[in-house]
Amino acid sequence: NEILNNDSKDELLGEILSSLERGLCAEPSLDSFIHMMHRCRKEKDIVNANRLYRYMQSKGVETHGSLCNYLVPMLVEAGQIDEAHRVFNNMESKNEFSWTCLISAYVRGGKPTQALNLYHDMLQDDSVLPNGYTIVAALKACSNLKDLKCGASIHARLIGTSCLEKDLFVGNTLIDMYAKCGSLSRACEVFDNLLVRDVVSWNALITGYIEQGQASHALKCFERMQMEEEVYPNSVTIICCSKACGNSGNILKGRELHMITVKKGLDTDLTVNRT
Repeated sequence: NEILNNDSKDELLGEILSSLERGLCAEPSLDSFIHMMHRCRKEKDIVNANRLYRYMQSKGVETHGSLCNYLVPMLVEAGQIDEAHRVFNNMESKNEFSWTCLISAYVRGGKPTQALNLYHDMLQDDSVLPNGYTIVAALKACSNLKDLKCGASIHARLIGTSCLEKDLFVGNTLIDMYAKCGSLSRACEVFDNLLVRDVVSWNALITGYIEQGQASHALKCFERMQMEEEVYPNSVTIICCSKACGNSGNILKGRELHMITVKKGLDTDLTVNRT
């Protein structure tokens, strides 16, 4: 009988795995394996994700082509990045989701060099293309390494594509990358070319000015932001501008910033109050 069907959706995954491990039911179909992996990811069930993987290994199905693109993301979210990469290396057909999951995992795990190596490997695979999430992960790796050359190369590949024109997440990450790498002129160029800007866009540029010791430019950027009709400062904006006021000794701007903070109701934010 099918181990997972519509009648067993509410059954605890642990109980299902216990039955499988004890040989009390037939081996699941490929669809059931996929369903169980999806449940592990959705419920962030690390314990049962590892149990499921061990069971799949015992049955020799962990290298099955139809399962690997689901298995890699599950292992990544279970914290088994080395195992995920091992499975990934043995895959004949990798989709963009598997590539992106592994690249992002290395960035989150503080291994930006491995992330960029994997990104460049992906570019050699003609069957897939990096998506917005892949680009963001690669740009974050460049930021962590202060690798302006690599970041600019990624940017160059995006010019004229819908990813750069329509994906604000990518645009904001580009601004942040250039700022962290010390190229504020390029950060401003990307910022000015964005079709739409949100508070994250402004914060990335303001933060960049502060990190590069240009507090007065950060405050001028904040003044420009206030002229935008549909963009409002958040706690990050206030904290950054407070630092700029302190660094530049601008008491008047600091008082003005305090009034804005109260007016926007951000004075109740503990992180803002600490500044």
